[in-house]
Amino acid sequence: MPFVLWFSFAAGFGYVAAAVGLWQGARWAAKLSLVIAVATAAVLATLFWYISQGDAVEWRTIAALALRLAVWSAIASVALRSSPRATGAGLRAADR
Repeated sequence: MPFVLWFSFAAGFGYVAAAVGLWQGARWAAKLSLVIAVATAAVLATLFWYISQGDAVEWRTIAALALRLAVWSAIASVALRSSPRATGAGLRAADR
């Protein structure tokens, strides 16, 4: 499926940006990780729709997308929970 190939190519840049941001502790990186996970889920759902329409798809494509979805969902979950806004770190007492 060409759309999966193009998504994977474009998402690679997002993976690198998110990894650098997470490494540096940037606030936006957790949100980017969530966007990557949601976009991957959307592509996987679209792929399942194509399969339901009778298109043949390599099983490795489904497995690779499912693995990416699991990994980025876990990364986003951990990153969002440990972000300063989620933990309340850096907020004034009146803002909590």
